[in-house]
Amino acid sequence: MGNAKTILVVEDSQAWFRLLTRLLEKMSYSVAGFEDLEEAERYIRSGMEYNLALVDLTIHERESDGLIRLSKQVNPIVPIITMSGWDGYRNENVCAHYVKGPDPDKLNRFIDLLWVHML
Repeated sequence: MGNAKTILVVEDSQAWFRLLTRLLEKMSYSVAGFEDLEEAERYIRSGMEYNLALVDLTIHERESDGLIRLSKQVNPIVPIITMSGWDGYRNENVCAHYVKGPDPDKLNRFIDLLWVHML
């Protein structure tokens, strides 16, 4: 994919994970995808570069707040979009961008908006 922007995807629902990965790759993004918090944490700590993080708020019944804080600590300028299938769940202390999933159209608009503001 050459100079494609890399998006970190952390999602434990296999169906939503596959949908997100396919959607983002179809939009010409490179995807670093994980279905497990520990694997995603290792990726972040390894220093691998990513331009955006899409993180489910609960991974295998664990809240992903720690992963989000780690991402902010290691890569403070990288925007994070949190996602949840739970209606009304949003923790603004952790992240300001939230998408109730699955909503690929809203997610696509969100990503486009973020790139505009980052230029």
